[in-house]
Amino acid sequence: MLKHLGEKTTFLKNLKYAFIGFFFNAITPAASGGQPMQIYYMHRDGISAGSSTLTLLINITCVIFVTITLSLFNLIFNYQYLDAGLAAFFILGTFLNTCAVVLFLIAIFSEKTLDKMIGFVIKLLRKFTDRKIKRINKVRIGDVEKAIEKAKEKQENRESKLIEHANKYKEDAKHIKQNKSIILKTLLSYYVQYTLYYLISYWAYRAIGLSTHSWFAVTSLQSIVYATTSGIPSPGAVGVSEAAYMGLFKNIIPEHLINSVMLLVRVMNFYLFVLIAGIVVLFTMLKTKKKEIN
Repeated sequence: MLKHLGEKTTFLKNLKYAFIGFFFNAITPAASGGQPMQIYYMHRDGISAGSSTLTLLINITCVIFVTITLSLFNLIFNYQYLDAGLAAFFILGTFLNTCAVVLFLIAIFSEKTLDKMIGFVIKLLRKFTDRKIKRINKVRIGDVEKAIEKAKEKQENRESKLIEHANKYKEDAKHIKQNKSIILKTLLSYYVQYTLYYLISYWAYRAIGLSTHSWFAVTSLQSIVYATTSGIPSPGAVGVSEAAYMGLFKNIIPEHLINSVMLLVRVMNFYLFVLIAGIVVLFTMLKTKKKEIN
């Protein structure tokens, strides 16, 4: 997506951004920390904030769409396994994810909404500057006129940068509208990615010595677990994911083995990723600080 928008990047850099996003999503409520940190590190690498924001919005919209559609398809074959509690969480998770998709689509393609948001941010910046000028007038330290002029200059620079990024965002959004195939490619790549991601449960199921149920039966249940818990606003959906897994997989995994399978799955599809992503983030931060010192 970044290359399609004319940004210079590499596979390794994109992999770094993915790890950064995963780590901060895993440790913040409602996975709210990943995207801002990705935009920050992309900006440090010379990628426009407009392009990075649009790229991440499209990617997260595609992820949620894939999550919803896969889970609804797989629910056809597994609805009998959902008790009242899991059904309620599934409906809640699907509803929250659907709302998110609608909001993201509006943010991506509605220029009016973007203009309103930019106007709102500019108003906030101006209020902040006005308060700063009032403080300068009260304190009267040094050259008051010079301090006020400097505050206004900073405000104008912030506004011009914000408008510049917004215009780049609009240009990129128009480009995406005219080249919808890139969204289709992104969607298809996520369908492959998430199918492989859900297959982790099947390999854990086989690793523990079980073989009664097919790969489709196991992965379809995992897709429902993920859709049920992905909308829950807790860091990494820790606790909720384990409970949902136990609630659904108790129907196909013997009671004396389900704890072992659940722990193996969660280590492989979450905790191990958090560890690897954390190491990548640590090295990235150390490298960034080293550059700042030099």
